[in-house]
Amino acid sequence: MLTSNHQSQWDLVAIHNILPRSFYQMAKVEIFEVFFVGGVVRVWGAFPVQRGKADRQALSRSIELLKEGKLLNIFPEGHRSDNYALIEAHKGAALIALQADATIVPVAITGTELISRKTKWKKGKPFFHRRPPVTVRVGKPYKLPKAGPGQRDDLEELTDLMMSRIAELMPPEYQGEYAPQKLATRKALREQTKLEQINKKAARKAARLGGTSSTEEVTP
Repeated sequence: MLTSNHQSQWDLVAIHNILPRSFYQMAKVEIFEVFFVGGVVRVWGAFPVQRGKADRQALSRSIELLKEGKLLNIFPEGHRSDNYALIEAHKGAALIALQADATIVPVAITGTELISRKTKWKKGKPFFHRRPPVTVRVGKPYKLPKAGPGQRDDLEELTDLMMSRIAELMPPEYQGEYAPQKLATRKALREQTKLEQINKKAARKAARLGGTSSTEEVTP
């Protein structure tokens, strides 16, 4: 399973150019309604996904492909970033990886955002004369850790882990929501929330037993 940032419609071309094999890819359902384009993306292994809601059919299709040993590329952010830096990702990619027990390969793409933007690269030159450098970096494969017995997988935490592997391959100006300081802040907030939940649970248990003298508040 490949996970990549998403800056431009040219990202898929960049990925195709570095892979020795074909792969599958989710694409917004609207693309399949466009004459000719819909046929092209299907040939490229794309299948439709309803954006903005939980598309169980697309999730099931993704898990099925991975379990069959097929290669699947996912843009966890769900759509292109307006400022080219990483934006908040959806949790679906982490859910798919867990359900399929998939090995994940992070991919970071930079430069594709400049290909078709005159104001950003050699303004005024014809399209095919604008050749900005495009860099595709591939990280080491890994798997998401699963929760232990009786515990629930924290998809938010796993999504941060997944996106951090992409961010590590990118220059700081592209890391966006997954820059180290932002990741650390979210991690601290999650830990604080967990502690609050533990203390509330302990207080409710003590109340049911008829007293609070035997309970101690958990602190960081």
